[in-house]
Amino acid sequence: MPSWIPEQDNSPRRTTRRGGQLAAEDNSPRRTTRRGGQLAAEDNSPRRTTRRGGQLAAEDNSPRRTTRRGGQLAAEDNSPRRTTRRGGQLAAEDNSPRRTTRRGGQLAAEDNSPRRTTRRGGQLAAEDNSPRRTTRRGGQLAAEDNSPRRTTRRGGQLAAEDNSPRRTTRRGGQLAAEDNSPRRTTRRGGQLAAEDNSPRRTTRRGGQLAAEDNSPRRTTRRGGQLAAEDNSPRRTTRRGGQLAAEDNSPRRTTRRGGQLAAEDNSPRRTTRRGGQLAAGQLAAGTTRRGGQLAVEDNSPWRTTRRGGQLAVEDNSPWRTTRRGGQLAVEDNSPWRTTRRGGQLAVEDNSPWRTTE
Repeated sequence: MPSWIPEQDNSPRRTTRRGGQLAAEDNSPRRTTRRGGQLAAEDNSPRRTTRRGGQLAAEDNSPRRTTRRGGQLAAEDNSPRRTTRRGGQLAAEDNSPRRTTRRGGQLAAEDNSPRRTTRRGGQLAAEDNSPRRTTRRGGQLAAEDNSPRRTTRRGGQLAAEDNSPRRTTRRGGQLAAEDNSPRRTTRRGGQLAAEDNSPRRTTRRGGQLAAEDNSPRRTTRRGGQLAAEDNSPRRTTRRGGQLAAEDNSPRRTTRRGGQLAAEDNSPRRTTRRGGQLAAGQLAAGTTRRGGQLAVEDNSPWRTTRRGGQLAVEDNSPWRTTRRGGQLAVEDNSPWRTTRRGGQLAVEDNSPWRTTE
């Protein structure tokens, strides 16, 4: 054995989870923060650096010295309310975040109320500071009652006699002159039935309905044809797979399109990834990731999440670590290997064994 090899101290915790070096005097893992920022030398506290890397106050080492967005706080009380979410300046007298609206509009000087500006930035009424002075889309309201119904959502003009918003549909289609009903046009602009003015004449996707009952169930969401005898939407699955002819059940096809078992029509016949299950036991033949299970008990714990093989004697899922490292033979402990794959100490099986 060469004499120049340095003597090892065989001490655990010498390295943190992320590989940062610890303090030499106390071997404490708090020497480095999660993001790698240096801590305070006098107390080794992880609060020395904020989540975003901003410097904290030197006198109390408080993380509130910097806001989430990096704005500077008040020097006298170190309060995070000094800056709003959008960076607008607050009132100097009370440090209230209501000084600026969400969109940055200026508020009223007398009461510091956020209602001075609407959501879209339109000016309000001077006499009552009411947000109804402007509609959502910016259309002008009626001067006499300040009602938001003067303009529709899309900007169409309303009826002069009653100021009703039903004069124009959502899509701008003209309504019936006799009753001013919005049902004259469907959501997609399709023409309705002339006899009853019903919006069910056209489906959401524009498919034609049945002539005899005007039912929207004639076409499915995806456009698949339904059964002629009962006009049921269950004839086609969500993904378009064909169902069973005898019971018209949507369980005939799985979410991924795999074929099910013929004897019980169970959706567990195929896994999420499409792997075939065991012929004897439907539910537990294959794991979520496609690993083969144990033949004797058909247990889904035969393979770990990452595909590592387990112990034969106890079939325990802890036989392999999350990253695939082998565990100790004598105790089958999952702490035998660190998260990053470093080997641990043989004598105490501590995860802080790796230093390089």
